[in-house]
Amino acid sequence: MSAPEDASPIDEGKGPPAAAPPPRSGIPILRLVPPFAALAILASILGRAVGPSMEGLAVGLGRLISAVQIAGGVLSQVLAVAAIVLAMGEILVASRSRVPAAVRLGSIGLGGGVVLACFLASPRRESLPDALVVLMSASAIGLSLLSGVTALKTPYARAAGMILGLVGAGSLLRLIAVVIAVQASERFAAVASGVAAAGFLAGVLAMAIAAAWIASRSGKLASPGTLLPLALALYLTQKAIQADAEDADTVSVLVRRAVEHLIVRPRPLLPIGFQIFAALLAPLLAIAALASRPARGASAAALSPPAIGAAIALALLVRDAVDMPLGALSLVIAGLTAALAAQDDRGMWDAIGPGSPPSNADSPR
Repeated sequence: MSAPEDASPIDEGKGPPAAAPPPRSGIPILRLVPPFAALAILASILGRAVGPSMEGLAVGLGRLISAVQIAGGVLSQVLAVAAIVLAMGEILVASRSRVPAAVRLGSIGLGGGVVLACFLASPRRESLPDALVVLMSASAIGLSLLSGVTALKTPYARAAGMILGLVGAGSLLRLIAVVIAVQASERFAAVASGVAAAGFLAGVLAMAIAAAWIASRSGKLASPGTLLPLALALYLTQKAIQADAEDADTVSVLVRRAVEHLIVRPRPLLPIGFQIFAALLAPLLAIAALASRPARGASAAALSPPAIGAAIALALLVRDAVDMPLGALSLVIAGLTAALAAQDDRGMWDAIGPGSPPSNADSPR
């Protein structure tokens, strides 16, 4: 029996039927990390730096100061709830994913410990006990190191793995410096500052890798994603240094106060101008990493999914705040995000462009 003449729409000049759009792929929870990172950056700028620095800044700014402080407080509370929910979700996903066994066990033990510490910290008005702070910080650092090693095995997540490793090492050195400064006598103050300087330099190296990764995404050595943060950080550093003058303007005083909330203690044995520049550059590079997108013709290592940029942004943002509950929790999220994204082959191919997932031979390992 012959087929009907009108069975094929091609014969009628209509062309082949349009292909159905490819289904969304990848690990769904990773799509929540970039919005969370954007919220974390905004909450850090308003709640940690700008808001506390505006008190008594100038006459006639009472309403503006109150509005900024309220906004910073609200954003911080929303971020804390979102961080707990997102961390618990990523821990559940990681425990059932194909990440290495060390990361699966670490996500439950180390990541769960940080979540529990954040639950204990949320209703308290006073600081957490020192032993709990050390345990929480060490758990977040350990998980970031495990996740960083996992991310190093995948080309498009290698930069995130190096940054997580450096941030984890720098945070560990700073934690040791804090213990030395608190427990030892004053004669060991120089030792604590020296250890803090080593941790500080590890964070600076992480920022340098992040800047190189952002530049590789644009395919140009001098990309706006790196030049703009560097130029703005240099300008704000100059304004902060000018705050020591008697005729300093309001902007200089505000920037210097904000920097004082961003610089860690104990102070490293490094020039104060260098410390100010690094403290201002970190959130600016975090914004650039979150907003960066691969240019056409970029290298394979630069074709990272948005979750990798969000993990880098979170790591830069909390590089010196791992002893804070929200900072430790954000580092846990950054580590788990990098580890999960490194195993998310479909998410990487979605970053390149819509289409069918790669075959097993082409899948990155």
